[in-house]
Amino acid sequence: MSGNRGFARQTAILVLRPFAFSKIRLCYAMIRKILFVDDDLDSRMIVASHLRNLGYNILTVEDADDALRVAAENNVDATILDVNLLGLDGPELMEQLQRILPGVPIVLYSGMAADSAKVRRMLEMGAHQFISKDAPLDEVVKALQSTLNAVH
Repeated sequence: MSGNRGFARQTAILVLRPFAFSKIRLCYAMIRKILFVDDDLDSRMIVASHLRNLGYNILTVEDADDALRVAAENNVDATILDVNLLGLDGPELMEQLQRILPGVPIVLYSGMAADSAKVRRMLEMGAHQFISKDAPLDEVVKALQSTLNAVH
């Protein structure tokens, strides 16, 4: 019986204080959904885990086909995209993602040099930033946050 009274007491608090419930919804509304495309499992798991610990909702995929499918099925706030993937080339995938998710910012994430022709091309196509896979995780977070802040 005491368990039921506790539930009734909690229910009464929620009814009497609806603003508390709206704060919870507000927190959930602030969670950003990120599509992370990388064919390197270790890199994908480490970065995704770090971003999840910071409160991001991370959708991870390893190839272009999965990226396009997940992009079509989800409203994401940003994409972190490996420049070199098996199958579809980075610029080609980026172009298709931009069609599926217009206005959604893309952060390039690669082991390639920032001044490589492919990275320069993708930045010219509209990618917002480039971050090296060798960069510390804090730099990945900063790049993502600044991209989200610039767009939203």
